[in-house]
Amino acid sequence: MVLTTTPTFTAKYLLEKQDIWKTITHFKEALPIQPWHKVVLAQYSWRIGKRLRIPPGTRTETASAFYQLKLGHGYNKAYLFRIGKTDHPFCSCGAKQTLEHLLLSCKWLNTGRKILQDSLGKVQLTLPLLLHTKQGIKATLDFISRTKVGTRRWHLGQPSEDQA
Repeated sequence: MVLTTTPTFTAKYLLEKQDIWKTITHFKEALPIQPWHKVVLAQYSWRIGKRLRIPPGTRTETASAFYQLKLGHGYNKAYLFRIGKTDHPFCSCGAKQTLEHLLLSCKWLNTGRKILQDSLGKVQLTLPLLLHTKQGIKATLDFISRTKVGTRRWHLGQPSEDQA
């Protein structure tokens, strides 16, 4: 069963259900650590927070697109192809249209990406930076709100194979 909720409702619901956090924490502590886990855990530590990490006042469309892209279940052709909603997984630029492609390399989004890069300074754009840090999340939300990438409106406005 899949529930579609607003970010505010989800945060309130999770805060009321403290036992969920205890269960998750207990599960995390009960996991046996394998040698390859140390590499993964050192690179991406578990961050179980009690609140959503988006700035207050973020539009629902933008927040939804951000979380859908972050989870890999958004309006990108790789996901839509996997669930049978589109004929192919490729972007109009020719590459496979994934989260990584949209945020880091699509030539049709270069202008928005330049603004994204300028807002973060002279650091290299990476998915962990854009999706897991305060500055990166804020910059990514600005990028999504400017370009509408990952939203239904953006997806429906893309040229089809007949138009491209």
